[in-house]
Amino acid sequence: MNSSRLLQLASRFIANDLSRTETNQMSRALAANPGFADELRCQVAMDSMMRIRFSNIGERASWASVARRLSEEAQGRRIGFGRILRLGLPLAAAAAALLVAVRLFLLPGPDALPEFRIVQQIGPVTVTESSVITGPDAYCHVAFRDGTVLALDQRTDMRFGDANEDGSKTWTHASGRIYVATPLRAHALAIRSGDARFEILGTRLEIGHGPVPRVSVFEGKVHAAYGEAAILVHAGQTARMTPLADGRRRFIDMQPIDIADNALAWLRKLEIPMDETLALAQSAPSPIVHPQIDSRHALVLSGEWRIDAVNDNAAIRQRSARPGEHMIQLGHARWDRALLTYKFRIDKISAPDYGVGALFYDETRAYHSFTSKRGLREYREAGHTGWMVVRQEFERMPNGRIVLRLWELWPEEAPRKKSSAKDWLGDPSYLFKTPLGIGFVAENCSVEFADIEIRPVR
Repeated sequence: MNSSRLLQLASRFIANDLSRTETNQMSRALAANPGFADELRCQVAMDSMMRIRFSNIGERASWASVARRLSEEAQGRRIGFGRILRLGLPLAAAAAALLVAVRLFLLPGPDALPEFRIVQQIGPVTVTESSVITGPDAYCHVAFRDGTVLALDQRTDMRFGDANEDGSKTWTHASGRIYVATPLRAHALAIRSGDARFEILGTRLEIGHGPVPRVSVFEGKVHAAYGEAAILVHAGQTARMTPLADGRRRFIDMQPIDIADNALAWLRKLEIPMDETLALAQSAPSPIVHPQIDSRHALVLSGEWRIDAVNDNAAIRQRSARPGEHMIQLGHARWDRALLTYKFRIDKISAPDYGVGALFYDETRAYHSFTSKRGLREYREAGHTGWMVVRQEFERMPNGRIVLRLWELWPEEAPRKKSSAKDWLGDPSYLFKTPLGIGFVAENCSVEFADIEIRPVR
């Protein structure tokens, strides 16, 4: 075999495009030239290959880790790497050393390699340097240089933008349905689907485009934003971006993952197994605020919210310090009369008229909030800037109005001081005809809620 043919095979070896016959030809040619056996250069070469093809292993992977990955790939795809490995380290070192020379002198660097390549396609697929579009009864499996895997359902349009100055990337999902699996990354991959935006740092998820964009997270976490509402979506959860009927406001409806097994059949056509992945997502633990309030179901009206499990309770954080009311509604339990207890801690304040409190809503999602303002400011001016404790006993009266029988607010580190009870007899438009759900509101501040408990009052 002449040198030009060997270099050609080496080039295709890096691109993962060798047939079994060509792999054997390359193996025999390299075995006949032991002069390349240099273990140090083997390490350098393997690191170079790893960064191109196995970036999710890490930039300082050892020869053993690369060899294990090659072995796994050889077993999963019939591309002949198993035979190379069985020839032993000297042969591998010879191959790697040749690849060093090819990479350094004859082939383009990693930044010059194609951003993505088509692994598998079924039916008519249109591919350009910056987009992949599938037609009717067409499906496509795409692999990216950074280790990201993208699968496109039929009638799907994906556009890939250039990297931003900070290293992050933004893709546009114009139609259809996609599956994304990306390794942990230092800079976010953002996907725009209609008016929704999803930021990904390392996860597996499925996104559906349409009037109500949807993201289902199988593994990891995804930051979902829609209008003025944003929330961190955990594994095992589905978030739907839903506009209100008047079209002027939008909210995010988060629920336990609800993808049917047959809805992922298109991924199996692309040889992407989903049975175990879906089962793990459906059994993923979700943060429970309290047995009576299930935070797996949440409606984000505004603000940037995050719910994390903390022992048998949960921490609910509103992270936006932008001026305005930031609201979230939790769970499906309904109450006619109950005692709600929680504590909160303010982080940042964006306007003098700030407040924190609970909100109550009915089955139509109409709501009214009760926020602590004057008493809260008095405590903070007195130097109490830590956790504040709140107790509110509320009742929905037969005429539909809400009455707060008890409203207490005090610093956690200070003796409890009872505040006056407050009856709310507001505008009749706020009459609630059904039992009430619970939520929280932060006005002109970012805040964390904890130790949330609600129990019925007889």
